[in-house]
Amino acid sequence: MINALGLMNGKLHKGIDAKKLHLYIKNGNKLWADIENPTRGEIEYLEKELGLHHLALEDSMNQNQRAKVERYDDFHYIVVHTVTEMEDFQTVQLNIFIGKNFIISMHAKPLGITNDAMKSIISNPELMRRGADYVAYMLLDRSADQLFPTMDRLEKNLDRIEELVFREKESAKASFLALLLKSKRQLLHMRKISWPQMEVLNILSSGELAYISRSNLVYYRDIYDHMIRINSMIETQRELLSASMEGHRLSISNSLNQVMKKLTAITAIVTVPAMIAGIYGMNFAFIPELKWELGFYVVIVTMLLTTALLAVFFKQKDWI
Repeated sequence: MINALGLMNGKLHKGIDAKKLHLYIKNGNKLWADIENPTRGEIEYLEKELGLHHLALEDSMNQNQRAKVERYDDFHYIVVHTVTEMEDFQTVQLNIFIGKNFIISMHAKPLGITNDAMKSIISNPELMRRGADYVAYMLLDRSADQLFPTMDRLEKNLDRIEELVFREKESAKASFLALLLKSKRQLLHMRKISWPQMEVLNILSSGELAYISRSNLVYYRDIYDHMIRINSMIETQRELLSASMEGHRLSISNSLNQVMKKLTAITAIVTVPAMIAGIYGMNFAFIPELKWELGFYVVIVTMLLTTALLAVFFKQKDWI
């Protein structure tokens, strides 16, 4: 589906016929065509009438492209990824073709940022007059801004992880591990899309691309600054996540040490009476005090006394 805006003779046109897009890139006119889930016929039209290279168009149909910038004679091809579902952290690949006086945006699924940008241009056609590269800036800026709410959600998850890390209830431990693994996976995904996009924005803001005007470079540098902040937040949250994991390991180790102390104390308390009973249970004919009429009571008292003394000793050491 193609949704296009054209600027012809200073007037903004909406709902342009998909077969007349090429008319809006001549004689200084301007065109923005947003294509959702493009068909093979639409791809062939873009190659034939707008002169887009077939290799770039083939890449745009592959939804697993890494964020990048490619330079062609008549246009630049840009790939970025934008977050569409913050809860499940779903992303959509956004392909942008920038020429001298046209921009083509392509994506496989609906994108709110393209609809929002079109509404802005319709309400203020002056934005379109600033050039195709400015329209591309509008899309890239909205795409970068989508990452901030996602980072806020991840930060809340980390706060919850820090609350659960030293909880000893089994339910809390299960929640901690589930949230920990989920956050780790989301941060890894964020890093995989944000670092390449920061490189893309660095190239776009360098002033070395033919179809990014110098007057609009300041806007691209602003997005680049946003991406630096995003990546800084990701690295900070990764460090906090690693600290939480280390704290969890220390908590488990400490719990294990406490269990070992209790088992050691119980073993020591039981061993002394068992040893005394074992000595007097040996089958020797001559054992001191074996025939003493008070011997049984003395042994019992001794066993109880040593047990009590050991129990008090380990209690003071906080082992039991």
